Amino acid sequence: PILQVMYLAKGMRDHTLLQAIARVNRPYNELKEFGFILDYFGVFENLNEALNYDKNELGEVAFPYGRFRDMFKTNITELVDLFVGIPRDGSHQSAMQALIMLNDDETKRERFEKLFRNVRVLFETLQPDEFLRDFLNDYKWLCKLYMLYFKKFYPTEHFEISEEDGAKTRQLIREYVDVKEIEEEFPTYELDETYLTKIKDMNPDAKALDIEAMLDAEIRIRLDEDEDVRPLSERLRYIIEQKRAGTLAGIALL
Repeated sequence: PILQVMYLAKGMRDHTLLQAIARVNRPYNELKEFGFILDYFGVFENLNEALNYDKNELGEVAFPYGRFRDMFKTNITELVDLFVGIPRDGSHQSAMQALIMLNDDETKRERFEKLFRNVRVLFETLQPDEFLRDFLNDYKWLCKLYMLYFKKFYPTEHFEISEEDGAKTRQLIREYVDVKEIEEEFPTYELDETYLTKIKDMNPDAKALDIEAMLDAEIRIRLDEDEDVRPLSERLRYIIEQKRAGTLAGIALL
């Protein structure tokens, strides 16, 4: 299963072909998530006929390579478009703008998570295609933003490199993202009696973001441990939604 490419240079049919496709596509630890087939014989020109299976029953067992390019371009374009009006200059201010926008818009936040997961998988799938070169700066910016987002909204999780990151994404993060700088500019504080003192010098928007994200994460953790926390969670969610809707002028009620 460690071999990723199958060179198809002779005719193959039915279950023999299906087994060969399954074999080359079998994952192998973190080194291989999918397989490639180079079809020199033309079997894939009439794949359904060669497999002799009902397409509705079997589904699609292989995709044209070009479709992955189209999917990547569509997903990363939509992902970048979520942040129209926010400079992608690597500054602390622009990162805060993006995080505040995601905090205030639940729909965009969910879309951001889904699209980034898609883009991350497709980025690895297309390696080492030169096609990716035109999107590399956007992808680097998105990787750093996702790390900041994960650190802020999932403060108990390890944010530096996810198990879901492929080898090329991990290499890119190590080369272009300064983890120490992230730790210094976006510290995570423990929610204790000194918490409000630690964040008192933040600007109002950054302070509101930190309080909302920290309380939301804390409630999520405690809900898993104690169902009695649910009424407090629902009340907190109501207050946050009212603030986002502009009904509350600040976050003091929290």
